[in-house]
Amino acid sequence: MQNYKYVLEVDSSTENQFLSIINEYWEIVGNKFVNLPSSIEIKYDIDRQILLDIIQKNSVLKLFANCINCEVTISGFTKSQSDFKSKLRSFDTLKCTDCKQKESVRVIELQKKQDNYVKNRMLLAITEQRWEQLNEMEFNILKSMLQFQDFKAFTKSEHPKYEKKFFWRTIFHLEGLFLIYLKKSETGFIIGYKTLFELKERIGELKIKKVKTEHVILDKLNFRLVKNKIFNEFDESEFSGIITFNQEIILKPNTKYSYGVWNKLNGDMHISIIPLNELESKPKQHSLSNEPIHIQEALREYYKYIKTRGN
Repeated sequence: MQNYKYVLEVDSSTENQFLSIINEYWEIVGNKFVNLPSSIEIKYDIDRQILLDIIQKNSVLKLFANCINCEVTISGFTKSQSDFKSKLRSFDTLKCTDCKQKESVRVIELQKKQDNYVKNRMLLAITEQRWEQLNEMEFNILKSMLQFQDFKAFTKSEHPKYEKKFFWRTIFHLEGLFLIYLKKSETGFIIGYKTLFELKERIGELKIKKVKTEHVILDKLNFRLVKNKIFNEFDESEFSGIITFNQEIILKPNTKYSYGVWNKLNGDMHISIIPLNELESKPKQHSLSNEPIHIQEALREYYKYIKTRGN
């Protein structure tokens, strides 16, 4: 804590019987008051309100401390012990009017630089059409933000339409792309957002980039039949579960299919259905030992030659 000075001033018209009360109330040693108000009340048999009236009507403690940035002396005053303690805590950040003004100017300049930086990044995002990096739901959230411009109204209307984690993840993703700018409180809570007029102007033109995907159709099935772990009734299904296919599967009429079902070690079953023409188109293989002797010897010599060249 920085050094400070204080001077006690007592009104010249103060009654003599109050002087000792005032002096004891304001007695300070090592930044601490020697006498608590409660001890003075007991000693002089007075209540708290009478004590405060005597102090505040007849005395004032003037304080003097230096600005933490320069040597300018700043003065103030207090009329109670509690107010003095509060002012004492503020001395470590005490600044004169001139320093406060200079700091205010610096803060404004830094904010302008930050605003310009963000605006330039947001303009670049528009130039690069970064909304094309969004999927359809993320894109719809961006369009809603451009239409509302008010954070409370936007969240009240749009938040219930989406899964909570996805909604907030999208908001921060949009900020990361510089398509929006989130305004936050000192504690980090979102209190609003900003979008550029240039982006809002183009809201009707905004489109997400469609990713071309090849449509694949399968004509065979391979999946597991899961054992029903709570199977305990005669008429209950021994195998039950839910399956989701990621691709379209078509079993064609008048086509021959081969199927196979076999047990897995954990009690599940595996089923496979495959068209016969796929099996017929696979290359036929058999052992070299099935060939005539002269062909076997010729092939062995050839493989030895290949192996030698490879080394």
